[in-house]
Amino acid sequence: MIDYKVIENNGAKGHHWMAQQIPQYQPLSRINFSLLMVRIVTALIFFMHGYQKLFDDGLSVTQDNFDAMGVPLPGLTSILAIVIELVGGLLLFSGIYTRFVSFLFGIEMIVAFIFVHVEHGFFVANGGFELVLLLATVSFALVIAGGGNYSTDVAFRLPYSEDWKTLVTARGR
Repeated sequence: MIDYKVIENNGAKGHHWMAQQIPQYQPLSRINFSLLMVRIVTALIFFMHGYQKLFDDGLSVTQDNFDAMGVPLPGLTSILAIVIELVGGLLLFSGIYTRFVSFLFGIEMIVAFIFVHVEHGFFVANGGFELVLLLATVSFALVIAGGGNYSTDVAFRLPYSEDWKTLVTARGR
């Protein structure tokens, strides 16, 4: 059930025609389901990019691509990107260490933004930073929010996995 709060408009209270009722917060199940959807789609995107780097392009081609794009230490950073994307994608999909994995994804996207995409403008069709910006934003949002109640983090009470119910009730409701 949604908890409603009466808002005053120009001094009008209660059921006066000018009073509005707005939800104070979303039901927890909707928030947690939203976090689940965001987590799964983000995990899929990162996993598939790691898969492409390792299995479609191959490690040597990925290292050459990193070198051509001016990414520092392409031999090391290409392997690091592949591991973060493949392993991190699986962990995020499962909701294991969501905040830590999402932080790594966010940092990876900042590096991609700086070294690869910013010079190509905004649109992804031109090699721009559109997708990288979105993935960084979603990743850092997951760092803040965590994986939600439908995650392994919460189910096994892994570190930094406090659930939304705790966070909402801690607001002083």
